[in-house]
Amino acid sequence: MKSILKLLPLAAICCMTSLMAQRDAISVQKDSIGVSENDENKPPLDSIVQDHFLMYNWESGQVTFGGSIHRTIMVVDDGLNHELFFMDSEQPPTQLRASVKNKLNDKISVFGNILIGIQSNRPFEVSQDNKNPGVAFRAIVSEIGFRHEKLGSIELGRGFTSSAVFVEVDMSGTTVGSLITPGNLAAGMKFVDGDTNELSDRQVYNYFIDTERLLLADRIRYDSKSFAGGFIAAVSAAADSRWDASLRYFPKVGKWAFRAVLTYEQKPFGDLDSRALLGFGIRHEKSGLNLSTIASFGQTSDDRDPNAYILKAGLTRSFTKLGKTAFSIDYSRGNEATASGEKTTSYSFFANQTFNPINLVVYAGYRKYEVQGTALNLLPINTMTLGVFFNF
Repeated sequence: MKSILKLLPLAAICCMTSLMAQRDAISVQKDSIGVSENDENKPPLDSIVQDHFLMYNWESGQVTFGGSIHRTIMVVDDGLNHELFFMDSEQPPTQLRASVKNKLNDKISVFGNILIGIQSNRPFEVSQDNKNPGVAFRAIVSEIGFRHEKLGSIELGRGFTSSAVFVEVDMSGTTVGSLITPGNLAAGMKFVDGDTNELSDRQVYNYFIDTERLLLADRIRYDSKSFAGGFIAAVSAAADSRWDASLRYFPKVGKWAFRAVLTYEQKPFGDLDSRALLGFGIRHEKSGLNLSTIASFGQTSDDRDPNAYILKAGLTRSFTKLGKTAFSIDYSRGNEATASGEKTTSYSFFANQTFNPINLVVYAGYRKYEVQGTALNLLPINTMTLGVFFNF
């Protein structure tokens, strides 16, 4: 309840901001997280990728195949050493994907999605003392679903839960290089204890929000149809009494693009009993100026109230016919991630360049991670990243 009360002021800001948007039609593309977006019930998402390289249609259905390769080179300064790392990114990961849909009639259809991650050196597994953990094969998505034209859709299997809203909120155009979840970039890197000049057991993902929590699980999920001018409600349930729910607001707009989300998660991970998220993004379509933000409030069994927020501003423009250029800066602040009294900060600046004719994105950027107020004297981690994302 305390989490929900804390969200009310931010909710008011979202509502006021949404009134700025004009209610005209806009064409928005699809999901950049890598899953083919066949579900018309879900909100449309920005994209720098195509859905497939191979498609076969028949009278009542369609099957598509696609994939992507996402490699990064990262220089990490942990306060003790400068080291070079070669990794597969998490946003989105190198993958192969397939989607199929088949109509029973004009109102009812069945669909399935398979997404297999193939990552050499996942950021969640790479650290200074484990530079080459090897290749990880994993079923990121494996689900079957049913959709009704008026009632919405149900998905069963491994996939994204209703609180997986980060790609939807982030309107910066730099999601491939720097998603609004700071922990994804260098999740496994360890902080150095400044008193001993040795690696600690504390890693970036212990302190900074990422997408490895309840957001991807074996679950059953329901999404409503869009109602009341752009609202979509969703709920999902997983094992061990874990569940979440979300309310999205994606109005149709002209000069402005606007999105707002509110989620609640029960037992999302670790010792966190519950968490609420509020986020919104707004972008002026002509100038490309944009602002995205997410605030997180949680509660633990030992009466901590971990909380964090991130503000991200950017500019997206088509300076050449090759594709869009995007710039972003962000700042995040957190408290009590793993213990009382802790404070975390992170900031970054990134630039992405898309090359539409060859489905390629090249990006570069800098991010700093800092933790204070812990029992250990943890030194900041500075990262410089060069990445290449190729979709097919």
